Amino acid sequence: MKVWMKYTVKKFISLVISLLFTSIVTFTAFQVIPGDGALSALGMDATEKQLEEYREEMGLNKSLPIRYINWLKDALKGDFGYSSQYQMKVSALISGRLNVTLWLAVLSFLLIIVVSIPIGILSARQNDGTLDVLITLLTQVFMSVPPFFLGLLITLIFGIILKWFTPGNYIDPGENFRMFIRFMMFPAIAVAVPKTAMTIKFLRSSLLREMELDYVRTARSKGMANISILFRHILKNALIPVITILAMMLADILAGSILVEQVFNLPGLGRLLVSSIANRDYAVVQAIVLYIASVVIIINFLVDLIYQWIDPRVKRD
Repeated sequence: MKVWMKYTVKKFISLVISLLFTSIVTFTAFQVIPGDGALSALGMDATEKQLEEYREEMGLNKSLPIRYINWLKDALKGDFGYSSQYQMKVSALISGRLNVTLWLAVLSFLLIIVVSIPIGILSARQNDGTLDVLITLLTQVFMSVPPFFLGLLITLIFGIILKWFTPGNYIDPGENFRMFIRFMMFPAIAVAVPKTAMTIKFLRSSLLREMELDYVRTARSKGMANISILFRHILKNALIPVITILAMMLADILAGSILVEQVFNLPGLGRLLVSSIANRDYAVVQAIVLYIASVVIIINFLVDLIYQWIDPRVKRD
């Protein structure tokens, strides 16, 4: 227990330092971008007096360290400023879009887990068999298909030809939750299919590598059934490298699947980021970049804790 606490505290301190460093880099990067924030917000027709009043109100006339401290205090309260493009608070704007991205992430990640693990196990157990060759061939094909192209195919086949959904007709969950989930399944499939194929490939390779180790031969010599060895010993060890891949995928999905959101007309973070960059809405871009970086750092922290639970050697190291 003492070792576990020491390990967790160490990783948590590293998490806090990483988040603080990320906030400094994110804030500074957008402060040194050429251009006048007041002029960008008020437009070319603004008078010098209006510009000065805006700089005073937004604190733009203060030094960089003071601006960062003030920004960090507000950010910790969930206040990331005001959007010049949408004329509303950045936190309210992002929270509305984040709901869509989170649902897309949850649905696609569940599909990845539910499909890839059973098929990966089946492929490894049928190593070099007809079924394994077929699964390997399909994974190679689907890994090479970009999610946005798959989204276009899904829209063409299931939206236009079969009419299972109306392309571009996003349904708010508050209006009809069942139809919302039904609509979201299609972009989730577009996101999940290439990542599922990649996960199957990694899990199969990891399982086959574990099956050749001495502890498996020892277990067999003691009379343990192959299925028991697989689920009690091999799978747990084989999942360790796969967890890293899954964590990277989850971070990627949570960051916003920009092209898939464009194809299906989803009002998620990806589309918001593209729109804000195009309109130089730096307050929104800054908040989304910080969100993406924070998601990656926090997921890596959680993966470290999962490693510790699965493999006790991590704690000793």
